[in-house]
Amino acid sequence: MLKPPPHDLESEMALLGAMIIDNSRIRIVGNSVREEDFYNVRHRHVFRTIMEMNIAAEPVDIVTLNDALETRGLLEKAGGCAYLATLVESTPTPLNAETYARNVAEKARLRKLSEMFYNLQRAAHDAGEMSSTIVEKAITALKNIIIPVILCITDIGKLCQNACEIFTERYNSGGGLIGLSTGFPILDRMTSGLRSKNLIIVAGRPGHGKTSFALQVGDFSVKQGKRVLYISLEMPSDELIFRLVSQRTGIDGDLINRGETSEWDTGRVINCFNEISKSGWTITDKPGQTIEDIEFQIFAEHYKKPLDLVILDYVQLIRHDPKEQRYRAIGRAAEVLYGIAKQLNIPVVLCSQLGRAAEENPKRRPRLSDLRESGDLEQHASLVIFIHRPALNGVKCPKEDTQFLIRKNRHGNTGTVYAVMELETTTFKESLKEKQDDETDN
Repeated sequence: MLKPPPHDLESEMALLGAMIIDNSRIRIVGNSVREEDFYNVRHRHVFRTIMEMNIAAEPVDIVTLNDALETRGLLEKAGGCAYLATLVESTPTPLNAETYARNVAEKARLRKLSEMFYNLQRAAHDAGEMSSTIVEKAITALKNIIIPVILCITDIGKLCQNACEIFTERYNSGGGLIGLSTGFPILDRMTSGLRSKNLIIVAGRPGHGKTSFALQVGDFSVKQGKRVLYISLEMPSDELIFRLVSQRTGIDGDLINRGETSEWDTGRVINCFNEISKSGWTITDKPGQTIEDIEFQIFAEHYKKPLDLVILDYVQLIRHDPKEQRYRAIGRAAEVLYGIAKQLNIPVVLCSQLGRAAEENPKRRPRLSDLRESGDLEQHASLVIFIHRPALNGVKCPKEDTQFLIRKNRHGNTGTVYAVMELETTTFKESLKEKQDDETDN
């Protein structure tokens, strides 16, 4: 005998009863469950009618709900007036409405998972589609189950309330940093940190330190107890770990790579490996991933344990369909990553190379137009930082001199933060100066 699909009739009844008893619960739970989340068809009719009445600003109780169902020709399908009374009687307390809603939504997700695996099994046995097509459908279906998209219009009063709470929290904390700290005080002051729901682009010419900068920023968050996912499409994970160890210990990275550290430093390196292994870092280095692969990977990691920051290095290495123009593929990837930042309420840092135009005049400092060959990167980004080391492009200055060029900043000023790179450890340190400017051509 087949088992019925996952469901929780008691929670469904208690949830509906809570909405009838206390109408304030309707708005609270209305965005966390949907009509199709109810297993019992009668409950779907009742839920839909309650929501329609709420939208029309009509009070909901047993009498008014009975009349509304009857007007719609649904009273008998919903179990009749006696069943509405049963819903109310089966509710222990309306105060637990959110718990009932979570139970209903969880069982609905389990039913969708069961249905998804059944359909995948049928598709695999029928062999009418390529395996890659079946996998792509599975990724899409699973993502929709993990992060359900509920289309709704939020009341302006609720929006203002949320905004006021955010303002009050920032005011009480004395203002200052809003997002995650980069670990660079001057850069933080100019950008207010890495904000949630934002796409941040870190760009530069090859060899100027994009990866080192991204690792250093990510490691600063990890040291604050945050969980960071680093997706490397270029550098192997062991090399990234070696670079992290060099940055943390201050030991020459070349010595670590060659295994030529002193006995004292060897102990420090091993201890650092152990520290990183127990930290909030997750690093992957699988090459040739599509944006769909990356999207699924991020959601899967977040589902295991919420992420605080995602770093992708770098966007031009994302694999795409040869039939799709490269600049369109890169723009689409940026759009997907921006959507992920908004959905998961975290900052996403995206590393990028510069366009060919930047190499025509290597002594010129990078500008936003150098990204425009790479799709719509600039359009989707809230913050764009170029890592620029003038000496690498023929300018007479110390090799370690570095400029963090803030070319776009939706939340503040653009300008330049000056830094130096410790070449042995590829670690950046700020100089004690900054310049607000709009230098784009020199």
